[in-house]
Amino acid sequence: MDKEVETCGYCQSPVIIKSFRTVKSMPLPQINKLISGYAAEGTGTPLVAFSLGLCQLRLKLYDKALKCFEQSMGQDAENADAYFYACVCLLKGTKAFLLSKDDAEKCVEYLNAANIIKPSALYYLFLSYIKLDFYKRKFFGVSPDWEEEFATAQEYELSAEDIEFLFDMLQTETPTQFA
Repeated sequence: MDKEVETCGYCQSPVIIKSFRTVKSMPLPQINKLISGYAAEGTGTPLVAFSLGLCQLRLKLYDKALKCFEQSMGQDAENADAYFYACVCLLKGTKAFLLSKDDAEKCVEYLNAANIIKPSALYYLFLSYIKLDFYKRKFFGVSPDWEEEFATAQEYELSAEDIEFLFDMLQTETPTQFA
């Protein structure tokens, strides 16, 4: 996505949010105001559904946010971030180890789709984490394994900021393998 936020030409308030990094720093009253505005407008466009999903994710309304991201994916299959954030919602603020097998498989599917659309170190890092914390810890064989996914993330210039951002958003400690 281009800019992280589109603003109103009149009041300069955010109108369309395109990144969790933007909404993460917003005060809760502003997020609630945005949610009310999106609800009044309806989620008929993929960007509005995506923006609403980011606001709901910030409020930890994971099921509602997931529906918005999936709606956005259905309307705009080229938005790789929608797949990424849908996977964040599937974890619901817990470790990947606690996912159901179906949700773990859905995460892998979403992250693979995101990497097909727009390969990213962050997406590969998240995929590596799912494969480490869910598949490896439960002794499920998967190919490529977490180490290969992590190596790919590093090829895409994985930064310490990416690692910190992901595990802060997931509300879990950074595994020692990624530190």
